[in-house]
Amino acid sequence: MRKAVVAGVLVAATATFVVLITAPRTEHHHPPGPVVSQTLVATTHDRTMLWRTFLSYKRSHHEMAASDRFVWSRVEQKGPLAPLVAYDALDHHIWALATFSLVLPASYVAEVAAQDGGSTAVFTRPSTGRWIMKGHAGLPLCPSAVPKVVAQLWGLKDWPACHS
Repeated sequence: MRKAVVAGVLVAATATFVVLITAPRTEHHHPPGPVVSQTLVATTHDRTMLWRTFLSYKRSHHEMAASDRFVWSRVEQKGPLAPLVAYDALDHHIWALATFSLVLPASYVAEVAAQDGGSTAVFTRPSTGRWIMKGHAGLPLCPSAVPKVVAQLWGLKDWPACHS
């Protein structure tokens, strides 16, 4: 009787193992992004990651000293102290535009790097990835810094200086 129980348990365990090994594997996919391009509200996590990405970029490009500090600022002197964020359904990326102000006193290198739009940064990330700073937006803030649909969502103007 004992051998029959042991044999039954072994058969059940073997069958379970075979089912687990041969069962089709399901991939874990993140939910797809929105179907249409649209503006988004930056989450607290996005704001934190944009901040860290900006500081990392500045440090790695030697545009600030360890003692320099930046604070959030307004994009084009309007709106809240928050980045502009939009989803581009064509490239499936989320784009962000953020402006930071250098806290004075600051190092000479940081003061120079912060001039002429050096404190306004363009970021992008795939729907399921990490933020990457694409670079500085410059002044004036030109629509060519981001995909056309994103520039339209944010209402970026095509200034004459953008073509010089």
